[in-house]
Order: sequence, then C-alpha cells, then structure tokens
Amino acid sequence: MLQIVIDKSYLMHKGENGILGLLQDNSLLMTQALFYEILFSKEEGMKKCFHNLPASKNPFVLLVKDFDVLSYEITARKDWRHCDKLCEHYKYDFTEFKKETFYIDQESKKFLSVNSKRFQNCVEANKLWIKALIEIFPELDNFRSGLHPETLENVKNRIINDQELIIKIYNDTSQAIKRTFKVSIVPIITEKWAYFKYIQIFLLSALGLFPKLNNIDEITYNKLENEYFDCDYLFFACLFGALASFDKEMRERFKLLRPDGVLLP
Repeated sequence: MLQIVIDKSYLMHKGENGILGLLQDNSLLMTQALFYEILFSKEEGMKKCFHNLPASKNPFVLLVKDFDVLSYEITARKDWRHCDKLCEHYKYDFTEFKKETFYIDQESKKFLSVNSKRFQNCVEANKLWIKALIEIFPELDNFRSGLHPETLENVKNRIINDQELIIKIYNDTSQAIKRTFKVSIVPIITEKWAYFKYIQIFLLSALGLFPKLNNIDEITYNKLENEYFDCDYLFFACLFGALASFDKEMRERFKLLRPDGVLLP
C-alpha cells in the first residue's frame, strides 16, 4: 500500500470516483496546506473541492506541519523516519461539507484561526529564500530571463546533485537553527534527512521565481502563497515517495528530487 500525498489540482480534476478508487488500495495524505486551501477557498472553489471528496469522516490522513518534522529532527537528533508523530489527531468530518450549506464546524474554524498567521509568516519567508539564493550562487546576481539559461540549469543541477553544498548551507545557518528550535547543538545531517530535502525544495522554488522578477518586492502575496503550498506538498511527497498532482512544475521537481518515487497520474 502506498502513502500518497495528494494536491489540490489532483483533487479537483479526478472527481469523487477517482479519489475513491485511489483510496481502495492506498492511504491518501493531506498536507495542512491542502486543508487550509480547501477551507479558505471561495465558495465556488470550495464546492468543487468538496464535490470530489468522499463523504466520510477522515477520508485522508492529515499530516503534521513541516515545521514539526524539522523540529523533531533537530531536537531528537534523528532523521524523520524515527518519528512516530507524523499525523494529526484532529478529527475533521467532510460529510457536512457535502451538503449545500457547506457548514464549517468549530474545530475547523479553530484550525483556520490558529494557522492563518503561521501560513502568512511562512509565505513571506519565501522572499528570504530568493535573497539566500543570490548569496549562495553569486552568478545569479543581476541575472534576468532570457540571458544565459545554462546558468539556471547549472544552479539547478547543483541544488539537486551537490550534497556537500546542501549540507554546507545547513551548517552555515546553524546559529539560526539553534535559535529557532532552542537547542545548543545542531545534529549532523545526511541526504536522508527531511531538513536536507527542505533546503533543496525551497532553493528550487526560489530559482523558479528568480528570473521572473526585476525586484524581489514586486512579487505578489498570492504568488508566494502558491509557491509555499507547492513546497509543502513537495516536502511530504519527497518523504513518503509518492505524489498525485496535475501541476506540471511540481511534477518535474518531484521527479528531480525523488527519481525513484511514484508519480500519479
């Protein structure tokens, strides 16, 4: 049985029968980004999402936050595979959402309230990754779309294949990691760690945004939000090794980061 991370594009394109078929032999994993996207959709989008959802309690496994996974690794000094708390115990019920009222229960409202500010902070942090990208790869400074595309390709290849580079970036940010997770020593990581994949994913995201900008401040919040949600999907898909998505760019990144993974459709 596969544990498959499902994104919004797959949910909206496959329909309820397609989702039910996938559920028969697999476990479908829902990131908090998807849960947030569904509950924060405009009514038309919400109707389409819930029309395709199985009318049952907890049809998908709701995952913890990416921060929780990173926090486990740093504080326990073990990679994510040793963690037995990758799922939330929050009991959500999609049966009410299948009705025309689209009633949002109190627990879901609490989820929205607690997480909306956190998501906003994570979204804004994407700008920091773009700035970090230029510091790590100075050859990108003043680079613009249409100029030396091989430069972008070389940087992408280093992000994917240069393990020493990713570990160096992790080590160079050790002081910030200590402050964030309130530890005195950071553990040594390898390519098997979630933190390793996390760095790769957000650098690839920044690289995808970079040539489209004349100025970092011109990027819209909606674009940053979409990128963050995609990174969240990709982060857990890389960990569990399976992704269900129709998003072309995310599919390409998944194939780069998990060439041994399962990609649907």
